[in-house]
Amino acid sequence: MMVATLRENLVQGPREAMYESDSFACIEGYVRQNLGNDVFEYFITLTAIHYKDKQIIKQKTAGNRVDYDPSEYFSWNWENYE
Repeated sequence: MMVATLRENLVQGPREAMYESDSFACIEGYVRQNLGNDVFEYFITLTAIHYKDKQIIKQKTAGNRVDYDPSEYFSWNWENYE
């Protein structure tokens, strides 16, 4: 139930591979969390994925909260990802 509730409050925006090789990928992404009453928090995430023979060996995601709406600086909007 907690995961379903959390998912309803999150919008994952665009993602872009920052680096890729035969065994590793690093992906940058954006997340918006709805805190209610039209109040939002924004995060930039980095996901590191180690893989071998097309199988994920290890994956880790870290996120940092930012005090601005990332969509205001790029040519995309959150509604396209809801």
